[in-house]
Amino acid sequence: MKDNTRDYFKKHFGGVYGTMRSVRNSLRLEKKKREAEKHDDITHDAPITMSAPIAKIYVNDEINRLNIILDKFSVESIENKDVSQMLTFATKIAREKSYALRIIVRNNLPNPKLYTDFLSEHKLKAPENYSFYTDYSGRLASPVHRLEVTRGDVFFVMDEYENLERWANGK
Repeated sequence: MKDNTRDYFKKHFGGVYGTMRSVRNSLRLEKKKREAEKHDDITHDAPITMSAPIAKIYVNDEINRLNIILDKFSVESIENKDVSQMLTFATKIAREKSYALRIIVRNNLPNPKLYTDFLSEHKLKAPENYSFYTDYSGRLASPVHRLEVTRGDVFFVMDEYENLERWANGK
């Protein structure tokens, strides 16, 4: 009976039938898209700890990268003795070891100019390659993608200065 009704409807009301199928298929695709976006949403609104998991994806790049994870990256936070010490040492070690430096900020948008101002103020030379990453939802531009991680990545949270020193000295 259902097949007969569909065939009759298709035969006599083909345009309406085609439109209804298009609408149905569009709704299905939109639902799948929303589900995929929800699954891939890797941002957060509320403040989180620096050690909270970061959504990541492993890639096969041959890059050695020093990752420094900070709670916030602002004028006030950079003036903090611990953050300043960590940034200074990480910058020097990245240059010495020819590592790329990536500053990961958890609870605000990193402003690269703050880093270049910091370098000037402390008379430091920037590493050959440096970048910034945040999973904070208040982004101004394109969507956030998962953090690319390679075998050559090493991570240190802001309060792990001693661990960074030990790693830098090969211990």
